[in-house]
Amino acid sequence: MSANLISALKIPGIMGLFLEAMVLAICFIIGYATYRFSLLTIDGAIAAGIIGVIIGLLRPAWIVLLFSFLIAGVAVTKYRFSDKKERGVQEGRRGERGYRNVLSTGAVPAIIAVLSVTVIPERLSGVIFLVSIATAASDTLASEMGVLSEKTVLITNFERVVPGTNGGISLYGTLWAIIGAFVASVFGGIFLLTFSNTYAGGLFYLLVPGMFGFLGCITDSFLGATLENRGLIGKGTVNFVSALLASGLAYVVGIAGGLF
Repeated sequence: MSANLISALKIPGIMGLFLEAMVLAICFIIGYATYRFSLLTIDGAIAAGIIGVIIGLLRPAWIVLLFSFLIAGVAVTKYRFSDKKERGVQEGRRGERGYRNVLSTGAVPAIIAVLSVTVIPERLSGVIFLVSIATAASDTLASEMGVLSEKTVLITNFERVVPGTNGGISLYGTLWAIIGAFVASVFGGIFLLTFSNTYAGGLFYLLVPGMFGFLGCITDSFLGATLENRGLIGKGTVNFVSALLASGLAYVVGIAGGLF
C-alpha cells in the first residue's frame, strides 16, 4: 500500500504496515484452507487470494463480507450435491469452484474497492460494494437451489426447460434468490454500519442493496437466456456483467437521486 493511499485512508504508517501484514496473512490462510478442503481449485484459491488482497488492503472491513460470501456460496454449492451430480448440474467434480467462478463474482467488488478511494464517494462505496455481493449471493442461491426444483421455465417466454438451463427460473429458486439478496444486504449493512465508515443512510437503507442485488440476479437470467444460450458470452461473463450493471445502476441512482 502506497504512502498516499495510507494517508487517504487515514491510517498511521506503522498501523498501516501492520494492517497490510494481517491482510496478506488472512488471505493466504483462507486461500490455502479453501484449497485444502476442496472448496476451491488451486487456481481458484489463488484468484480468491489476489482479490482478497486488493479489497483487504483498500477496505479492510470489506474482506470479512467477501470471504463470508465465498464460504456461504461454497456451502450452498455442496448442499444436496449428490442429487445435483445425479442430474448433471453440479459445480466441478466435488462442488469446488475454479478461478473463472471466483473472478466472475469477485472482480466487480475488487473494482469497487479501487474506485472507492478514487471516484466513488466514501459513504456510498459500501452500499455499492454490498450491491455486488448481494447480486452474487442472489444468483448463487437461485442457481444452486433452483436446479433442485422440479419445474423450471425460461425467463424470456416461460416455456418449460430442464433445470440448470441458462436463463431458467423457478419459484423455488426465485424465493432463494430473494433470500440471498436481502440477507447479504441486511447483515452486510449492519456490519458496515458497525465497523466501517463507508455505509451511508443508516438503517433505512439496509434493504437497498438487496433490491439492486435481486435485480442483478434477474438480469443474469435474462443474459443467460439470450446471449449465453446463443454462445455469444460465457457464464462467467454473464455473472460479471450482471453484477457490474446492478452496481453501476445503484451508483447512478445514489448520485443522481441524492440518496447518499
